[in-house]
Amino acid sequence: MYLIRKLFTPLKYLKIYHKQKFLVDFWAPVIVSVFLVGLLAFLPADVDILGSQGVLNRVNGLLQILSGFYVAALAAIASFNSENLDSLLGGLGVKLNGRQLTRRQFLSYLFGYLAFISYTLVLLGIGIGIFLPNIELVVTAVKSQNLIMWIKYIFLTIYFTILCSMFFTTLLGLYYLTEKIHEDRTEFVKRD
Repeated sequence: MYLIRKLFTPLKYLKIYHKQKFLVDFWAPVIVSVFLVGLLAFLPADVDILGSQGVLNRVNGLLQILSGFYVAALAAIASFNSENLDSLLGGLGVKLNGRQLTRRQFLSYLFGYLAFISYTLVLLGIGIGIFLPNIELVVTAVKSQNLIMWIKYIFLTIYFTILCSMFFTTLLGLYYLTEKIHEDRTEFVKRD
């Protein structure tokens, strides 16, 4: 059990508390995902989801590139020498298990989470590609088109929610890397 907890450590990012973070992690991805799935449902022509030119295959190509970027960003954050990175996050603070995090800790969890999610989605895309002939056989064997439609839309909603979560979290990480990491934190010095 301890080994499994170690392997899933990047998911601790989801436990980090900040009042605005739930919007980035959950609400924005769910809203955009439902909108995208609704759009796909009402388009006049069917959109290829699982095929060689389908949505999953195209997204998988991008995710393979992004996963390398996330690991490189994580390595840079872990090794970059900066007092700004080692200072606590300002404002109301960002906490994990009741403990306030530094910028370095927050960004490490953020990019670790992004790398974990991108690897997971890449493996999901590869797995679906491998099992696609069997998936098509099951789909053709099922007589209820309504059931197939619901399964398709539920799968797409979950997939797009995870993908959108990754997108919004990436934007949050880029904000911290471009803006907050260089913010000058002036400390008051008591003069005699």
